[in-house]
Amino acid sequence: MIRRHRAIEARQWRSFAAAVSQDVASLGGLDDAMRRVDAEREVRALRERIAALAPKDRETLLLYAWQGLSYEDIAEALGVPVGTVRSRLNRVRKRLDPARRIQAFEKQQQGEVRGRV
Repeated sequence: MIRRHRAIEARQWRSFAAAVSQDVASLGGLDDAMRRVDAEREVRALRERIAALAPKDRETLLLYAWQGLSYEDIAEALGVPVGTVRSRLNRVRKRLDPARRIQAFEKQQQGEVRGRV
C-alpha cells in the first residue's frame, strides 16, 4: 500500500510540476499572468515546506490530502494509533500554514516570558 502510495505521489508531483511550469504569457492578460506568478511562488514555497517535513509527517499528510483516507484508515495503513495521526496532521498544519506558524511562535515566546517572570 505504501509503495503504491509513493508511486501515485511521484506521478502527482510530476503532473503538478508540469502544470506549474506552463508558459504564463500565453495564458491571458497581465492580471491573469500576475495571479499565476503569485500562485506559482506560493506553490513553490508550499512544495518546499512539504518536502522539508519529516518523512512520517509527509506520508501522513499525503495519505490524508491526496488519497482522501480517514484518520482511522491512515492509522491502519501506517500501523500507528489514531491519536498519532491526529498529532502528526496538527503538526503539519502548523508547519505549512504561515499564520499558524506565527501564532505558535508567539505562544512560545509568551510562554518563555511567563517562565522568566
